[in-house]
Amino acid sequence: MAAHLKKAYIDCETVGLHGVAVTIQTAFDDGPIAIHHVWNSPIHSTLKLIEELCKCEVIGYNLAFDWFHIQKLYCILSLFPDKTAKPIDNIKEIANLEQQAMDGPCVKPASALDLMLYFRKTELQITMERDDVRIRRVPAVLAKQLADILTKKLRLDPILFAGYKKFAPRFRVMPVEMEDGTEHPYLKNVVLKFRPSSGLKALAVHLLGESNVTTFQEVEVDKKLRPKEYGYAPFAKASDSWAWPDVIKFHSDHWLYRQDARKYAEADVDYTRRLHEYTGWVAGNDDDSVLACSVASCRWRGYRIDIDKLKEVRKTYQAKRKAPMSPNAVKEWINEVLNPIEQAMCWRKGTSKKALLELKSEWKEINPEAARRAEAVLDARKAKKKIEVIDKLIKAKRFHASTKVIGALSGRMSGTDGLNAQGIDKTKEMRSCFYFAFLMEILRGGDMQSFEISIAEAFYGDPELRRLLTTCAACDIDMEVKDGRIRCPKCDGLEAKSFHAIFGAGFFPELGYDGIMASKGLTVGNVYNPVKNGAFASLYGAQAQKLAETIGVTLEQAVDGLARFWSRFAVAGKKVKELELNFTSLVSSGRGFKYKQPDEYVESLTGYRRYFTLENYIIRELYQLSLNLPESWKNLNLRITRSKKGEQSVSAAITSALFGCAFGIQNAVIRQARNHTIQSTGAIITKRIQRAIWDLQPAGIHEWIVRPVNIHDEIQCPVKPELAETLDRVVREKVEEFRPLIPLIGIDWSSLDTWADK
Repeated sequence: MAAHLKKAYIDCETVGLHGVAVTIQTAFDDGPIAIHHVWNSPIHSTLKLIEELCKCEVIGYNLAFDWFHIQKLYCILSLFPDKTAKPIDNIKEIANLEQQAMDGPCVKPASALDLMLYFRKTELQITMERDDVRIRRVPAVLAKQLADILTKKLRLDPILFAGYKKFAPRFRVMPVEMEDGTEHPYLKNVVLKFRPSSGLKALAVHLLGESNVTTFQEVEVDKKLRPKEYGYAPFAKASDSWAWPDVIKFHSDHWLYRQDARKYAEADVDYTRRLHEYTGWVAGNDDDSVLACSVASCRWRGYRIDIDKLKEVRKTYQAKRKAPMSPNAVKEWINEVLNPIEQAMCWRKGTSKKALLELKSEWKEINPEAARRAEAVLDARKAKKKIEVIDKLIKAKRFHASTKVIGALSGRMSGTDGLNAQGIDKTKEMRSCFYFAFLMEILRGGDMQSFEISIAEAFYGDPELRRLLTTCAACDIDMEVKDGRIRCPKCDGLEAKSFHAIFGAGFFPELGYDGIMASKGLTVGNVYNPVKNGAFASLYGAQAQKLAETIGVTLEQAVDGLARFWSRFAVAGKKVKELELNFTSLVSSGRGFKYKQPDEYVESLTGYRRYFTLENYIIRELYQLSLNLPESWKNLNLRITRSKKGEQSVSAAITSALFGCAFGIQNAVIRQARNHTIQSTGAIITKRIQRAIWDLQPAGIHEWIVRPVNIHDEIQCPVKPELAETLDRVVREKVEEFRPLIPLIGIDWSSLDTWADK
């Protein structure tokens, strides 16, 4: 059906990011580009344009932004009684309708294509955020020369630095901070800081060869006329002053009368259409593009929360904010119970969360009061962050969940606009404040059953592991699929043998599976919780050192534990080893290392790719430079100590630093590749279920039927009561579609009163 739809290329210019649309730029198929000036046009013409868009395949760049404003605009303007009026003549009256308009209809296009999301699934993933390249502890005498050589040697795409306003050296020399906070006098870090841009203009330059691109900064309204706004409370009355109604006339006049601004607005649609042509006219109606419009519309409507309950929860968190939180105040408070020698030892790693956790653990016996105060600081900081979230929700009066449909390289959604929907506290007291459903709706929801373990088991394909994970924990007999779940045919129970305890038995052979399970829930001697954390860490690529810290064993015990686990499940161990080898660039060769070409991407079980082309290229270039250092560096008669291994020549020190950086990138790639097979598979399955739910919502201007929101592996969905059974069937059927891929898949889907109910 979508292939025969008229194509509508769209873009909006808006007041701020969360205010209202000022213009809607459109081009239908290969027709001319038109700018619709919302505030200087009769209301009926704007409503008619949006209704026409809903009959089309809407094609844009970052549709979650533009469709939010189209949804919001339609709901506000449809409430104004005189449809022949121009909004610019009725600013105050229209602004007063804004919050009431949240209860307006759903505005849904017949189909959608978001080109930003399309390119994020290609090699242009490089435009998403990524870590710095950090060559650590380089001899200061050669640090600047190394930075210059690397800047010239590495041929990196300019789009990786398009976010910089002005040209900056790509590799920079930065200080090495010692434990006492001072700079190391003889060592420096050489750092490559990326600032990629995934903006429409950046891609026009990169893919279309545009050389004379006008930036938004060149044509935007005076910065003094930016409204005060909040993404988590996207309405004017959330601001005490200088909201969008106070500046709308200036913005409307700007885009109506300024010629270069109008050309800029037209260019956005032109670039969008040309980028579509560049893709070979890729088809729309894909899950991500459709969900971009879904999250936009659902964000405007919002979800019901209990303000009174939130205020009560806030009081409990406020009671935990008795300890100081700023670094200096924390040191001063804890120093009260430390002697001078302890003070000298205590603050080498600062007052970060990691440092305080170590202090709490290591000083528990040495100085219990210091450990207690460290824990109190951690609790106070945690409470502060939770209070910040609650205050935002109270201000908004609804949960305006805003998400990026592809917010991570795994394809997962992520929270945005000032309130991370993916990071809402999981405690029962907090989640009981979220009803989601308004009047005339009921709430359905749930999360995937042992999702990471089910996906990992499917990836491993180990028959022995599958046998254990389909054995009833109570009856010790084989389980089978019943009503979309793995159940015991004897007791009808859902609990199979614990993967966590199976994993932990490798680390605690003296306890074995039964001993670890017996420790579950104990206050003292609880081994189950640490091995559970270790099991999840291992699924996501953690190596022995990290597992030793997580489980609380020595490095030697961690190495032995992993060996036992992978020896017992040899098929799984072989699969993991093959994956790691596929992404290993530097392999041992006699007394040194040689470079081999690794795979360019890893693919999830659902076919979603994560590319490592850039990382592989940097590893190769660092390796080649380490073999071909300038002769003048090798001839320097200088020695330096950069690590505990002792003195070495400056050229050897640089070689060590280059190899250290290359291996660090390689290890990260291997870890991310392992992570991707599980995390990305889960993300795509969850989004496909969300899309199947959203398909129940009719296209066009229609009352709300379903409003799904995806939070990690959970989906919550307010639904019209008469459609609840249909929704349940759609969810069950969609989950079952994945059973050939994920044999142990299941979802805990039910009727809920609040988010806390499961």
